[in-house]
Amino acid sequence: ILKNMKKRHYFLESTLTPEDNTYTIISPEQIKHFKNILKLEIHEEIALTNGRGYGAIFEIVAYQKEGILVDKVKDLSKQQLQKEVTLACAILKQDHFELVVQKATELGVTTIVPLLTERTVKSGLKEIRIQKIVQEAGEQSERLSFPTLLAPITFKDFLGSLKTKTSVYLLDPSGVSHREITVGNSMPTTIIVG
Repeated sequence: ILKNMKKRHYFLESTLTPEDNTYTIISPEQIKHFKNILKLEIHEEIALTNGRGYGAIFEIVAYQKEGILVDKVKDLSKQQLQKEVTLACAILKQDHFELVVQKATELGVTTIVPLLTERTVKSGLKEIRIQKIVQEAGEQSERLSFPTLLAPITFKDFLGSLKTKTSVYLLDPSGVSHREITVGNSMPTTIIVG
C-alpha cells in the first residue's frame, strides 16, 4: 500500500546532485525524523530535493551508523518548469510577513523581496526562521526550487533595480482589482504589495 502513496518531499542541505545515484542522509534531525517519527522502513521510498531545482525519488536501503543510505529510483527535476515570479512585499508587523513568505512559497514565487516603505514599522527579519518557513512550505508544496529571500531594501532602491523586460504589477487598494490582472506571458513578473 505504501508504495503507491504520494511521496512527501524533503529538503537536504543542498549537497544532493543529479549525479548522486546513492546518497547518505547524515543530518541528525532528518535521521531522527525518518527513523523515529515517520518510522520509515527499508525499501520505502521518499522524495528528496536540494531546494535549487533538483529532486528525485529514493528508496531507503539501510540504516547505518553514519546515516541513512538511499538509492535513486527516479529523477523529478524535469517535472517542474518555473516562470520567474518575484514578490516584493512590505515587511509586516508581528508574524504576518512569515505567513506571506509561506503562502508565496506554496504558490511558486521564485524570489521574495522584503520592502522597507515609509510606513514600515518592523525593519528586521528573523532570517533563520524565515528560511525554515521557506523550507517547510517548499517541502509541503513539493517544490524542487525554493524561493530566494533577498535582504530588505527600500521601495525606491527596489524600483531602481528592476530589469527592463519585466512585467510589473503594483497592487494598491485604490488601483486595479487583482481579478483583472493576467500573468500569462513568459517574461519575468514582479508583483509589488504593501
